[in-house]
Amino acid sequence: MQIFQNPFPYTGGFVPIGAPVVTNAAGGFALPIPPPAVTTQYQARVTTSPGTASAILTLPVAVRVSTSVQVGQRQAGGVRSARFSGHVRPGRDGAQFAVQRRSGSRWVTVGGSITRHASPSSSRYELRVRVRHSGAYRVYVRITDGNLASATGREVAIRLR
Repeated sequence: MQIFQNPFPYTGGFVPIGAPVVTNAAGGFALPIPPPAVTTQYQARVTTSPGTASAILTLPVAVRVSTSVQVGQRQAGGVRSARFSGHVRPGRDGAQFAVQRRSGSRWVTVGGSITRHASPSSSRYELRVRVRHSGAYRVYVRITDGNLASATGREVAIRLR
């Protein structure tokens, strides 16, 4: 048995990872796989029987989103301004991001923009939004090119008093 990989954009074809391994009596096997840098397809193949292979498994790799929030002073009507900022790694300049608030079981977008260049390995974002409701907020970064998956930053609780 041997594992093969095909990284995004899936044009290079499947190449083997490591050496073949022997299965146990039940056909099971274990093989360490290094963490992929981009979304990658994997397939297990029986080396003694050409053409015998598993279904293709696609393992998505998501960007990492850091989140920082600074809540301003109370304004008229109890509304506050909150500044959401952070980094996206690896960098995705021009990616759309949204500040979202949890409403029941779903997330509602309260503002958004695009990421900007920060360094060769990261992009940054910053957005000031008016916070009208206490609750859980997060930043969602949308990735559309396929080599990485979209991701969210940590949830942040904001309390208005």
